[in-house]
Amino acid sequence: MQEPKANSDHLSKQEREVMQQVADGKPNRHIANDMCLSTHTVKNHKANLKKKLGLKNTLALFRYALDWAKQKVSPQETKTDENNEGGG
Repeated sequence: MQEPKANSDHLSKQEREVMQQVADGKPNRHIANDMCLSTHTVKNHKANLKKKLGLKNTLALFRYALDWAKQKVSPQETKTDENNEGGG
């Protein structure tokens, strides 16, 4: 997997939202509809994400977004969820 040249801390709020929706596997038109943007704007956000993160293509962006989305869930949240599954 390609190593990104930068982390996601410097991304705008909209870029982070686009990245989350990319991780969810949504196509551009659904992302645009959900965020009340044009598909052209979504494509621009994705191009900016690839440039900022040093990614070569959309597949690399998708993989990065998946990893990024997984890291957003803290271990403490996961532990709490596991404790609640046991019932009573």
